[in-house]
Amino acid sequence: MTVGGSTKSKLLFNFNKHIKKTIRGHRGELRILAACVAALGGSSAWAAAEPFSFSAGPVNVYPQVKVEEKYNDNIYLQKDDKKESFVTIVSTGVTLEALKGDDSYYLGYKLSSGSYASAHTDDYIDHFVNGKAFWTLNHRNTLELLGRFEAGHEDRGTGIKQGPDVAPLEDLIEYDRSAAALTYTFGSKTSDGRLTLKLAGAQTEYTNQRDETRLRDRRTLETGVGFYWRVGNKTGLVLDVSRTHTDYMNDPSPSDGAGGSKDSDYYKFLAGISWAATDITKATFKVGRAEKRFDDESREDFSGASWETIVDWALKPYSKLRFTVERSAEESYGRGDFIDAKQVGASWTHNWNDRITSKVGYNWTRDVYENDPESRKDDTSEATLALDYAFREWLNVGASWNFKDRDSTLDSYSHTRNLATIYVNAGF
Repeated sequence: MTVGGSTKSKLLFNFNKHIKKTIRGHRGELRILAACVAALGGSSAWAAAEPFSFSAGPVNVYPQVKVEEKYNDNIYLQKDDKKESFVTIVSTGVTLEALKGDDSYYLGYKLSSGSYASAHTDDYIDHFVNGKAFWTLNHRNTLELLGRFEAGHEDRGTGIKQGPDVAPLEDLIEYDRSAAALTYTFGSKTSDGRLTLKLAGAQTEYTNQRDETRLRDRRTLETGVGFYWRVGNKTGLVLDVSRTHTDYMNDPSPSDGAGGSKDSDYYKFLAGISWAATDITKATFKVGRAEKRFDDESREDFSGASWETIVDWALKPYSKLRFTVERSAEESYGRGDFIDAKQVGASWTHNWNDRITSKVGYNWTRDVYENDPESRKDDTSEATLALDYAFREWLNVGASWNFKDRDSTLDSYSHTRNLATIYVNAGF
């Protein structure tokens, strides 16, 4: 949720007031999620090396605080007239864990507060509720339930308002986002065959600036089947089939000038090979076909090749390379019918000793806005350097640098950005 204020002290003074107001506004969703004990993202919304915990009866409690200080030389992601700012982000939360035999349950909450030194209209407070439930029915049958609720915002220059549409004096765009997924697996990790069935749903609803955001409210429902068949000691064949239905909750009217409905069905058919030499050296290669079919006949359907590749290669037990390649169809924020997204990534993570870890990463994406009247296409490169030092099992500090370069066929969407970060992360 966004907040205003002329000074950081005013932001902190009104801290509890904003929290209570936001929690009251979403009390129903929080009760539902707490009852379901489910969340996307697993047991926590972030990671810590070895978080400290204490017991409260049958429940383990993991508290955590993270403080980040960032320097961003282009907070609105503009080609010209860049604005820079220091940004202070304080995140605090707690995860509850309950274990019963082979079953496990998690429920977490996180609050993230951001304050911009040079742009207080960009200050925000976001809330996250998440959790997970995992049941082992027997040695061959397992069930996993995930869920997540987020009362969040879009950073200016991302999402609905990018490039020439950024308005620095307006309120940040806010949304409520919820998601849930149920996965059933037949077959253990040592079985020759393994079948996975998945049902997942999500909803995004914007909560302000409705004249501009109401056409972006949407629901998705995904069904999927996965199959794995072992053909060797380290090798298996994989097959994934999925369908995702996207329903935009407010179809445009002729006065909106936004064309017909963007409701669609997205199908993926992938087959490939999985290889695992060890738990940390493994790879999955999948190729196939994807189709996107729109309900509105005025929009052009899409079909083409699709692929997913993940390779984890351990040079040493303490040094790992990761390579990723993917092609997918993403929902657009207004331009075009959808985004044909291609991605290539590489990273190297190295543990220099028990305390020091470094990471170097590079990611390249090409986003083609299909059927955009101006044929928008973005090529984006990102490079990251990060170093983390663990003072204690529950306390680590670190620093990172990220450089982003977007080259768009529409010049007003091109930009570069440097982002430097230092942080302290404590699971006290």
